Amino acid sequence: MKRRRRLFSIPSAFYTSPHYSKKFLEQAL
Repeated sequence: MKRRRRLFSIPSAFYTSPHYSKKFLEQAL
């Protein structure tokens, strides 16, 4: 759950970025 909260805290710019989102998705998994 902590990891999910971290994703939300990240700015929209990072979330929208495909490169960053892919990296975060890998970490979540």
